[in-house]
Amino acid sequence: MSWPDGGATALRDAFRTRFELMPAAHLLAGAFALGLGATLVTRLSPPIGVGCAFTTFAVGVVTDRWRVAVLAVGLGIAGLTWGAVRLNEIDSTELGHRVGTVGQMTGEVAAPVRTGSTRLRMFVRVREFDGERVNEMAQLEAPLAAGRPRRGDVLTALVRVVEPQEPRETDDGRSFDESAYLARNGIQVVLEAPWLTVTGRRGGLAGASDRVRRFLATGMGEGMGTSQQALVRGVVLGEDEALDEELLDRFRDSGLFHLLSQSYTSRTWPGQRLPPLPCESSLCCQCRQ
Repeated sequence: MSWPDGGATALRDAFRTRFELMPAAHLLAGAFALGLGATLVTRLSPPIGVGCAFTTFAVGVVTDRWRVAVLAVGLGIAGLTWGAVRLNEIDSTELGHRVGTVGQMTGEVAAPVRTGSTRLRMFVRVREFDGERVNEMAQLEAPLAAGRPRRGDVLTALVRVVEPQEPRETDDGRSFDESAYLARNGIQVVLEAPWLTVTGRRGGLAGASDRVRRFLATGMGEGMGTSQQALVRGVVLGEDEALDEELLDRFRDSGLFHLLSQSYTSRTWPGQRLPPLPCESSLCCQCRQ
């Protein structure tokens, strides 16, 4: 393909004009986001990434021409480096080296508690294991008689560290890979406990979020039936443990299961989930039918 006379020059001038008119903040933010997204394809060694980012920033500060473009490249490298560090932290596991051992665990309930036919399942952030400081996510399982902790509770328990189950078929014929599901949530091990002891509630920003959730949940769904209240809380707060399996299956079949935020990845501040309320009323109407 051959360009017409002056076509390449006109295209280059148009690109340069568009680039110069683009707000610098948009370009820099886009470069950083692009670097973060690139970590899904490749991971940059953190030491190399830090060195390249600082070098690029230094060049961008001292140069006058194309300064914004050079700084954008530096931010892209910084995003790629930060993403690699975060993914390395998720993939790393201290409890994974303790599979088969038993120890005293202290942790925080980080997501709604799921109730099965015989056991409780919950995501916990382990803070201490056998007297050693730990900061790792895990799935905690306990008998139904062990109690009913809530999101934000601080627990202590004697646990056994085991590996997630191998892929299997569920009773309804679906295939379920527990290890892959937990890995997507940054979890490498499962903790089995015969009993649970609630010693308090977590503090800090996470504790403040728990208090806001409880405040919203107290007045949410007034005037509705039990199932409608559970549906509203599931969509707004991600607390869908009270929903029955039939309704959950209907959400799966309709492609709207993501609205229930049924994973640890739903850590949104509760106030940011208030806008969907109008559609919740229509969902409740469908549920009544």
